[in-house]
Amino acid sequence: MLKTLLAFASGGLLGDVFLHLLPHALEQGGGHSHQHDGAHDHTQSTITGLLILLGMFIFFMLEKLAVLKNGHGHSHSGNKDHEQSSDQSRKRVSAILNIIADATHNFTDGMAIAASFMVSQKIGMITTIAVLFHEIPHEIGDLALLVQGGFSKTQVIFIQFLTAFGALAGTLFGIVASDLDASSSWMLPITAGGFVYIATVDVLPELFEETNLKQTVCEILALLVGVGMMVVIALIE
Repeated sequence: MLKTLLAFASGGLLGDVFLHLLPHALEQGGGHSHQHDGAHDHTQSTITGLLILLGMFIFFMLEKLAVLKNGHGHSHSGNKDHEQSSDQSRKRVSAILNIIADATHNFTDGMAIAASFMVSQKIGMITTIAVLFHEIPHEIGDLALLVQGGFSKTQVIFIQFLTAFGALAGTLFGIVASDLDASSSWMLPITAGGFVYIATVDVLPELFEETNLKQTVCEILALLVGVGMMVVIALIE
């Protein structure tokens, strides 16, 4: 069951990146260009791509440093207990990285809500509802990653509650900030890079361990459902 939820989380993360975060980042990066030669758009797209890679690199370095700090960087002892401890430690680090990325993502959602209410109350309400539906598959995926990381039910609830404050902080920031696009144009691609790293490096490899045909079919379906929910949400937005 946990692996099925992890597959769903991976589909949700990748769907969120390629159907929500990246289109918004590219739109904001090139949205103010009025040049006819397209040079400015190309430069902005390159910068967005570099920020995505930066996000992946940041999360790689954070996980690498955390693993090294825990003393599991270079083990040749062959001790089974030690290997299991190392694996669990890495899963916990992955869950923590996802918390950071999710909080940042919620912050940008809060900024979007603030900006939409500045346009009109109707647009603000529509954006808020869209964000709420958008978060449902995300929170389910977060639950699976936190459980896999060894967090208790109480800790999971508390962590989810804390990351939700990212949206509130983003909304408050959006109310007082003068240029929301300037802030979110670099936050969105870095967050996207973090989600790509978590999904491809930390989550998907887990699905290849101790698998069978029935489990594989369930995981593929769960992954497609995760992506499919993001497709529906993207179309609604």
